[in-house]
Amino acid sequence: MNANKFFSFNRFILLIRNDLILNRKQYLFSILGVFIVGFIYIKMQMPTVLNPFNFESSRYINPFGLFLLGLSGIIGTSFQETSNKISRASYLLLPFSTFEKYTAQFFVRIILGTLIFAIIFWIDAHLARLTTLATLSGKLTTIPVIEPFHFSDLYYFKADNTQRILSLMTMFTVGTGLFSFKLFFNKSGLVKSVISLVGVILIISCLMIIFSHMFFPETKGFDMKLYQYNVFGKLSNLEVYISSLLCFSWLFLLPLGYYKLKEKQI
Repeated sequence: MNANKFFSFNRFILLIRNDLILNRKQYLFSILGVFIVGFIYIKMQMPTVLNPFNFESSRYINPFGLFLLGLSGIIGTSFQETSNKISRASYLLLPFSTFEKYTAQFFVRIILGTLIFAIIFWIDAHLARLTTLATLSGKLTTIPVIEPFHFSDLYYFKADNTQRILSLMTMFTVGTGLFSFKLFFNKSGLVKSVISLVGVILIISCLMIIFSHMFFPETKGFDMKLYQYNVFGKLSNLEVYISSLLCFSWLFLLPLGYYKLKEKQI
């Protein structure tokens, strides 16, 4: 196979540029909407004249979760050109390889989207803090402490490096799942992708319940009974299984989405 037909950096850049130009209004409105909603939500979490309390850095975790939901929505609406027959035909006929189309969407929606959302959250957090301090300074004699936001504060809880890595990998796995499942649906892709992810989790849970009843007859109702034993040091077999599922599912999800797009191309 000619490598230039599979991937060309110049074509890749042109495809990203084409996507940003065609969808610039949607992206700008999304960024503006996230900025405004994020600022209002963070501001509402901070102290007021009637309720002056100290705002610790750990309180930023809830607004950050809202931003992750917004980012999930952006990721889940990838490949919008495949939503109807006319735009899908035009998109598939573009003179770019399937790999370029897939990686371009991955770059714009996941990599660039995550970077932009992180910057917006940082700006909103500091802007909300400064606005709140300015509002309270003229109305209260004792100004409550509002700690500034740092991304390191998102891990305020007592967790080791393994738990932090698992948290990041879980978010990445969910993102790649929404990104890949979108290609299996034409209309309402985001809603159907979320339902599919929930369905997969329910199927796995049901299988675990069935196996519990098969191998452990004393199991009652919807309980899951698993025989646990240490595998690596203090890590049990169940922890290793869940960790592997969270950390390595994306290795299956990303190729699955690529081959689904290739199937549409054919």
